Amino acid sequence: MTRIVRALSALLLCLAAAGAQASLWYGDTQGLHRVATGTNTTDVNAAAAEPAAIAIDPTDGSVWSVSRTRVSKFSKDGVLVFSRTLASYADNIGQGRSVAVNANDATLWVGGERRVLRLARDGSLMAVLQGGGSTDLKIAQDDSLWVLDEDRDALRHYNYDASFIERVNLGGASRRARFLAVDDARGFLWLAGDGVLIQRDIINPSLVLRRVEVSHDVNAISLDPERGELWVLGNNSFHGYRADGTRFKSENLGNDGVNDPGALVFDFDTQDVWIGHRRGVSRFTRTGDRIATLPAGETGTIAVARQAMYFTPLIFPNSFFEGPPKGTRPEIAFLYLAECSTNACPFPPEFYASFSIIADLDGVDISSGFVFDPTTGETRYTPTSPLSEGNHRVTARAIDADGRSSRTKTLSFTIDTTGPALVALSPPNGARITTLPFTVSGSFDPSAVAVGFTGAATTTGNAFSFQVSSLAIGPNALLLGALDELGNQTTVNLTYTYDPPNAPPTVAITAPTPGQVFTTAPATFTVSADASDPDNGVAFVEFFRNNVSIGKKSVIPYQVDAVDVPPGNHILYARVTDNRGLVRQSASVAVRVNAPPTVTLVEPANGATVWGGFVLRATMSDADGSVRQYEILQDGLAIVVSPYRGPEITAGLGFPGTHTYAVRVIDNEGAQTTTPAVTVTGLPTSLHYVSPTPGGTVIAGDVLVTGTFQGPPTTSIVVNGVSATLVFDANGGGTFSATIPLLSVGSRTIEAFMSSPDLAFPFGVGIQVNVIPQPPQPPTGGAGGG
Repeated sequence: MTRIVRALSALLLCLAAAGAQASLWYGDTQGLHRVATGTNTTDVNAAAAEPAAIAIDPTDGSVWSVSRTRVSKFSKDGVLVFSRTLASYADNIGQGRSVAVNANDATLWVGGERRVLRLARDGSLMAVLQGGGSTDLKIAQDDSLWVLDEDRDALRHYNYDASFIERVNLGGASRRARFLAVDDARGFLWLAGDGVLIQRDIINPSLVLRRVEVSHDVNAISLDPERGELWVLGNNSFHGYRADGTRFKSENLGNDGVNDPGALVFDFDTQDVWIGHRRGVSRFTRTGDRIATLPAGETGTIAVARQAMYFTPLIFPNSFFEGPPKGTRPEIAFLYLAECSTNACPFPPEFYASFSIIADLDGVDISSGFVFDPTTGETRYTPTSPLSEGNHRVTARAIDADGRSSRTKTLSFTIDTTGPALVALSPPNGARITTLPFTVSGSFDPSAVAVGFTGAATTTGNAFSFQVSSLAIGPNALLLGALDELGNQTTVNLTYTYDPPNAPPTVAITAPTPGQVFTTAPATFTVSADASDPDNGVAFVEFFRNNVSIGKKSVIPYQVDAVDVPPGNHILYARVTDNRGLVRQSASVAVRVNAPPTVTLVEPANGATVWGGFVLRATMSDADGSVRQYEILQDGLAIVVSPYRGPEITAGLGFPGTHTYAVRVIDNEGAQTTTPAVTVTGLPTSLHYVSPTPGGTVIAGDVLVTGTFQGPPTTSIVVNGVSATLVFDANGGGTFSATIPLLSVGSRTIEAFMSSPDLAFPFGVGIQVNVIPQPPQPPTGGAGGG
């Protein structure tokens, strides 16, 4: 059979005023109808669009109706008060599906296919909820809103002010759930779908507590909040399930004139089940007996609702004292109950956890001191301080979660627990005792029949005298007690401080020695001291550097480590405390932590490439002494070691290949500092003669000098003052040539000088040559004859 899916409203019961008769409302194609439950007759009819859901405002008995396209409000007598289209509140809200009224402030939640609205009692818009639409929605006891969204397989939770709390994506058996019930008292939610009931934790709704497979379809559900029972409507039957998921009732509706049922609600007040169906509304007992059927217009959907139930909170004294209560802080207990309509509500004790109490004791507010016991339904208070002797009176009233108050109840009782009073005491409490033994003596008032003292035998009567032979140095707590004939006891806490004469302790720093210098900064060294006490013993020795504690020791050896001490002068001393708190301080010891020297490598730059050599330049200083020596390191090894020569050094270095260079300085205390190393690549330079050869012979006159060289692209060569012509090759060098004039006969010097902006050290190469005269020229004419 094809199921007709219906939008159903929750069934809610309330007493509109004291003695008022609870009534039900249902909706059909003709509008809204009110039912007088006492006579099972329809007494009010209101013309309206066929409702998808209805809800009653318990503050005035008015009825809210949500149809597919409108939201409307009718007075308790069926007079139209307000009507407005859903689309005028928010775009794309879709068809109306569900509605709920907050009993505290009469605000309204309206659920559509794609939006949920919050309206004021006058119908004005307060909020549009984010997250989607609503298939079913319920208001919890804390006024928060639970929204079931079948289209999105989601369960959403919102605060009273419409702010979002959480969303739970529904999977498994919870998918496509269409009905929702909230059991606040037991802490879980019911979700219902095709053939299954799902129970989820109300604190952690992602947690599935129970899954109940059912052998029938689910067309509606309604919760009995008293028993925690869930009533479920099938296609042609209804069923009852306990909170543990067991089924206790099934009733077939086929013989009761019920055709195609679509709505079900449980009437908390009458404990009856109301079912809406195609032919009307029928009323059944919990045992399944049909009481009455109210005919309705032919319709495929019936929405049934009744006013939200309100009960009257009750409170009863539950402290029954036989005679004066024992002690001065008697437990005061009240029992929470409630009256539903005119009958007692048989709620379980844990239901009353939402109640609070307003109570005073002898006119002083004690409300906040009560603690609720969910196993008994009692709320109890124990006075924070002893009550005085005599009569006392407690007045109390209960307040439920919605702010309703019970009548005031009174509990009267008498305290009679005063023990004997201390009249005389010697030595007085708090006295300082310098010698042992000593005697504690005195008396209580005549009501005392026995007196006891710490470590002594009890004496009879009200006078006492006890000898004390042993006390610890310092405060000592002792008890003095007296008992009267009624069993009332007085206990007096005594404190006597034993303070015999005390010789002072001594302490002296033994390490480091005065004036000691620590060469490495920051420095870590051990500070040691000798300490003693002639009579009570050393409790601890505390060490100080520049008036700041650096640690304490309570056992020998008395020493601590001074860690990461910065450069500079420092004052050390120790303080010793004996076991009686007497303190003495040692003589001060001055030490110094040497500041290391500083050095900066100015040039060359890290990664430099040089031709033939480079200049190394560094600056150095020492803040608290002097620089004794510096070293130039190549690849970590010293290649130059020199005494201090001033705040800046310059050195020419030339080593081919790639090497690291650093400068290390050592001060007069032996502390040393090394610069970060820089990497320098040295390229070779050279100058060689091809012609003439060294020591060779040349003819006097102009001489062509040729040779080879290695050097940067900016190289220039001058030979005996004449600029040479250079031809560069691809290997960082080339050839040169120059013609030098008129070398005279004899041993002569030829010198080629190479320079460049990229050479730190220009250089020259000279050779000696032997210059010989020009050879004789042959005659230029022929032989003549005469």
